Amino acid sequence: MASAEEASRPFAGLSDVSISEEIPVEGDIAVPVGPSTRDDEFSTLDEPVKETIVRDLRAVGNKFIHVLYPKRSSALLRDWDLWGPLLLCVTLALLLQGGAADSDDQGGPQFAEVFVIIWFGSIVITLNSKLLGGTISFFQSLCVLGYCIMPLTVALIVCRIVLLSGSGKQSEGYGLDTVRPVPRNDFHAMLLKLKKLIHLSWGMKGEPPEPLPDDYLSPPNPEQPGMSSYGGPALTSLELVDYPETILPENALRSLTSLRSLAVRYRYIREGIECRLRSWLTPLRQLESLTIIGGNSLATYTTTIPPSVTRLTLRVAITLKDMDSIAPKVPGLEHLDIEQNRSSGSLCRRIPMLFPHLKTLRIRFFRREPEKDLLSLHKLRHLVQLELLVERSFILRDYLNGHPWPSPCVQELINELRDLSENRITVITTMRQRNLLRECDCLWEGD
Repeated sequence: MASAEEASRPFAGLSDVSISEEIPVEGDIAVPVGPSTRDDEFSTLDEPVKETIVRDLRAVGNKFIHVLYPKRSSALLRDWDLWGPLLLCVTLALLLQGGAADSDDQGGPQFAEVFVIIWFGSIVITLNSKLLGGTISFFQSLCVLGYCIMPLTVALIVCRIVLLSGSGKQSEGYGLDTVRPVPRNDFHAMLLKLKKLIHLSWGMKGEPPEPLPDDYLSPPNPEQPGMSSYGGPALTSLELVDYPETILPENALRSLTSLRSLAVRYRYIREGIECRLRSWLTPLRQLESLTIIGGNSLATYTTTIPPSVTRLTLRVAITLKDMDSIAPKVPGLEHLDIEQNRSSGSLCRRIPMLFPHLKTLRIRFFRREPEKDLLSLHKLRHLVQLELLVERSFILRDYLNGHPWPSPCVQELINELRDLSENRITVITTMRQRNLLRECDCLWEGD
């Protein structure tokens, strides 16, 4: 029994154990530690900023290479980052936006559109991946999409370089956003080859820093060198679209004496610039149709309207005094298209006396609807078609009481006018539809 008790207490005899202070305590303690991770290796708490930036740029560069030369690797998802996509998105947006931000008529929305497309696409792809049981996260999908637009960015950079190199050779001192007209010699060569051309629609978006030469529209005859003879096609119709007043000089149309139709759609005018129409209309003795949209006041050129004009369209502010000055110049006028506003006065009452040979009449009413003087038009013995049109915003105004155009009052006047003319006059109150095959939307006058 005693031996058993001693065996159960092996240290019972060590009643007094002491360790000398002179003997040091030594030993190894083994603590189990898990495997090291990448987070421990890439801790940037004590790393210099320069090394962090260099390492991040190196990682972005490796992903660029991975996108251009794909390999089977999970590094793009495992080591995702947003620096590369941010750089690519900003570069792509800036290249797409170009000089739109500096323009007065464009807001340059491309910058925001690129970011919206990338983020929205990332959300859609992430949701699809989750629905299909994938494990890709939102930031991983954003990283992948961001790096995938690198080929687009590279292609756009190449295009910009090509455009810059090409514009440097042909700009002749003009900036990238400055309008560069077709050189005179090239334009003359084109006109000389188009011998059967009868209709020319010419326009320029913007304004060059200097006006075009006097003979820009008048190529010389190559068979008679040294002489001021016209060698271009016998144009019968000319359209100047979005025309700034300062592009063509006063003698620009002096050689186009065969014109029968002239349309000038002004983009804007500048104060202090003399109206070119006065000198343009003088040599056009065969002109039959004249259309002026915008531009200077009628008083500056009404005295030079050729008497051969039978069709006249004026989309400018017009007064009774202007009508009185136009009537003697066009005694055989048969087709008239004008606008009437509050300052025009009673045009309908004066038209039968001023233009008795009218066959068609088109009136656009601005800020007012036809009044009782509309009935005076039945005195036009040759009138067969009358168009009464209004601007779209006019129809929606409160004083029409919600009725569509024509209003009940106007419809009553129309019915009375038909009775007075014994149904000879056809009254049209709807805007004519554009012919999609023949009429360009840039020239369309519809509301």
